[in-house]
Amino acid sequence: KEYFFDRDPEIFHCVLNYFRTGELHLPTSVCGPVVKSELEFWGVDEVDIEECCWSRYATWATTLQALRKLEEDRKEHFQLGEYPEQNFPSDFREFRRRAWKFFAQPSSSVPAKLYGIVSLTVIFLSIFSFCANTHSAFKVVDVHAGDLDLVHNATGDGEYSRWVEGGVRQSNSILGDSQRNGTSDTTVKMVAHPALHHLDVGCLVFFVLELLARFLVSPSKVKFILMPMTIIEFMALLPDLIDNLARLLSATYAEHQTI
Repeated sequence: KEYFFDRDPEIFHCVLNYFRTGELHLPTSVCGPVVKSELEFWGVDEVDIEECCWSRYATWATTLQALRKLEEDRKEHFQLGEYPEQNFPSDFREFRRRAWKFFAQPSSSVPAKLYGIVSLTVIFLSIFSFCANTHSAFKVVDVHAGDLDLVHNATGDGEYSRWVEGGVRQSNSILGDSQRNGTSDTTVKMVAHPALHHLDVGCLVFFVLELLARFLVSPSKVKFILMPMTIIEFMALLPDLIDNLARLLSATYAEHQTI
């Protein structure tokens, strides 16, 4: 009769030599868990491994334990996990648990997937707004600049259009030669299109509300605040918050001065 064993041939050679010579040596090209599984199958105790091969064999267990500990630490720092199970959770707690799952696990449901797509779209829009603010194609004349006067000769028949302080447009048909040639007495100030500012504010409001909502439904408020991802998100939003707040205060001060 012939018996066929579908096992690792490299380890089998080691086992066969062990039964012939009484010494168990292991190859360096096979990882520890495979060796352990094969030795258990052939009924060989791992304590029979020779000293010259034991240290190399024993390191896999220590390495595996360290990797598992590292993965647990990573999850603890970057993920809060699930809500602790309770026998009789309140309706509000159940709502918070579902809301947290909605934010933390985009693949948990169809609405969560749709929200993930919306969130990703808002991120792309925010990046587009940031880049477009510095491109000349999205620049327009700042009609609210206090020192803006003559801008351009809109027609070739002597009619001259100009902007005066306050953004009021006026036309004048009786102009000097320099004005008929389309010259300007002042430097035109170009600013980013107002729509980009509105888009940036909309994205900022979305991100702030999302961060606040995740904080309110998180399993642990302290851990959520101390998470590296939360700190990174807040630091990314902080410049925009300061910029928009400064713009708001500046506009309020200008209106107060005008009054």
